[in-house]
Amino acid sequence: MSAGVMRDVGVRYVEARYLVPDADSLLVALRTRGIELTSPVRHDDQFYAPDSWPHGAREADLPLVRLRTIGRRTVLSLERPVEAGRSFPGAASGRIETEVADRDAIHGILRAMGFSATSRVTVVHREARINDLSLSVDEVEDRGAVLELARASCDDVPAEVVRAELADVVASLGIGASRIDERSGPVSGPDLPKG
Repeated sequence: MSAGVMRDVGVRYVEARYLVPDADSLLVALRTRGIELTSPVRHDDQFYAPDSWPHGAREADLPLVRLRTIGRRTVLSLERPVEAGRSFPGAASGRIETEVADRDAIHGILRAMGFSATSRVTVVHREARINDLSLSVDEVEDRGAVLELARASCDDVPAEVVRAELADVVASLGIGASRIDERSGPVSGPDLPKG
C-alpha cells in the first residue's frame, strides 16, 4: 500500500497513513482487540526521483519509483497518483510493478534513464485484515512506526469520507497517532521525521 487511492473496476481502495509515537502501544492496542498481525517481514526500499525534479516541488506530483527487496525477491514499482487521473494503460491502478532478477542492474538502468537514488529505508512490515479493512504496521529503521489502513469504496463515495472513517478506527485505538501523507515519497522515503 503506497498510494492514497488505488483503483479497481468500479472500486477504489482509499488509504490513510498515521505516524505512531509508540509502536509497542499500537501492538498492544491491536492485540487487545483480537487483531493478530502477520509475522514481521523485512523490506529494503530504495526510492528514486527524476534528476530534473525541481527541489521544493511537491513530491506528490512526482512518479514514485521504488526498488523493494524482501529476502531474495526484488520488485520494481512505478506509481502515479490516480486522483490526478494518471493511471497506466491497461492497469486498474496508478501502480505498475514487476519482479526483477538483478537489483544492481535495475539501479543502473534507472540512473541511465535520468533517475537518482534519493533515500533508502529498512522497514519491518506486518499486516492484518479486519472485515473490509486492510491494516499494516511498518516499523521504519531510525524513524518510527507507521500505521496504514485501506478500505475498498465505491467510486461515488468521496475519498475524504472514507479517510474520515479510517481516522475513527485509528482514534478508537487510543494511541495518539497523527495523520501523514498517503504516499511514500521518492525523495525522502516515508513522510516521517528523521530519528
